[in-house]
Amino acid sequence: MPGIETSQLKHQIIIPTLEHLGLHSESATNLLLGTALVESDGGYYIKQIVGPALSLYQIEPNTHNDQWDNHLAYFKNRKLRNKVLDLVAPWGFKNINKSGIVNLRGNLFYSTAICRIIYLRVPYELPDPQDEQGMGEYWKQHFNTAGGKGDIEKFINLYRERVKCLK
Repeated sequence: MPGIETSQLKHQIIIPTLEHLGLHSESATNLLLGTALVESDGGYYIKQIVGPALSLYQIEPNTHNDQWDNHLAYFKNRKLRNKVLDLVAPWGFKNINKSGIVNLRGNLFYSTAICRIIYLRVPYELPDPQDEQGMGEYWKQHFNTAGGKGDIEKFINLYRERVKCLK
């Protein structure tokens, strides 16, 4: 069952978020789109059925909090941190870890930003956007993890069917 229409997710959520962060590229766009498709069927699930993961990217709260505590909190990332904070809806903003979880679940721009930050911390270049095998392996190794239940073949098939065909 598909979630958000793929072209709209790409053009209305992912690209504007990446442009806002100053992190837009075709590779980043396609990697996030592929991630959303394989993790939640493009937003069909915003809460993991069995487990704590949230958003169309299925980000666990501890992973979310780690982005703030160990990456965005540092001074060198102040500009990027402020751009991410621009996307936070003001639901009782007192503690980014608590309000961020609410935003992760219901704010597509914010969850897209956090997903990109997770990939940004990887010390390797993003694969070429035409390399579906490379994209699948990158997702599996750096987002889903080697021990995770994610399937590279499923990622690759979704990437071929729903990402590479888009302009």
